Amino acid sequence: MSAFRDVVGILLREYDTDLERNLRAIETNRTVISGEDQEEQLRIVLELLINFQMPGSLAVRCSHDMKSKGLLQDIKRLQNAYTARTALAGVRFGEKKAALVSKAFRDIDHAGSVKRWLEQVRTGHTLIGKGAPKVRSNLLKQTGYLDEAPVDVHVERFVRRVVGVHLTCDRRGERELKALCSTHLNGLRYREYDLGTSVGVLDKLIRIHCSPDKDEYGISYSDICGVTPRCEVCPARGPCPKVD
Repeated sequence: MSAFRDVVGILLREYDTDLERNLRAIETNRTVISGEDQEEQLRIVLELLINFQMPGSLAVRCSHDMKSKGLLQDIKRLQNAYTARTALAGVRFGEKKAALVSKAFRDIDHAGSVKRWLEQVRTGHTLIGKGAPKVRSNLLKQTGYLDEAPVDVHVERFVRRVVGVHLTCDRRGERELKALCSTHLNGLRYREYDLGTSVGVLDKLIRIHCSPDKDEYGISYSDICGVTPRCEVCPARGPCPKVD
């Protein structure tokens, strides 16, 4: 298991600048959520809710467009399912996302603030939609709760290859990932973040190393530990046990 710590340590050094860039939006969101600008807080929540299964750039554009139309000035506007569906017309899975948005905005209104709603989501007192774990954990991570992260295909594949542990892409897998980090990465730091507890930072690091996609700034990820691993160019090929 020491290979896990060694590999992650190497990747932290290798992708220092990339990781800083990819954490920037999360840190900005966290600052906004802690502030008093409810309209911008609602825009961030809206962006993250409609971001699922569509490019982040489109979600950003859509949320800013809805803000410019004044739909976020009154939290009750998008609680109306028809208004939400109309506003999201043309968005992929728009009807389902409209249901997510209208429920979330009702719950935020009931909680009294976005911050209190996020805490309720975190503790399980409130569900996002029907409670899909990836939606929950990703929204929490992207709003600054870096002790949360979903287990997606990149995380599952990376942990399987490096640690030899098969994580499930659900809440159980998330708990197992947290346990692995707590046991093997405690004290390993990136800036102010301890990787023993900051699974959201690890999630970002894994995406940078593994994904074939681009980040929100249009910069390509490395696609090294992807579907077909390119071990010959991996900076952590030395300590990696390459379990598959």
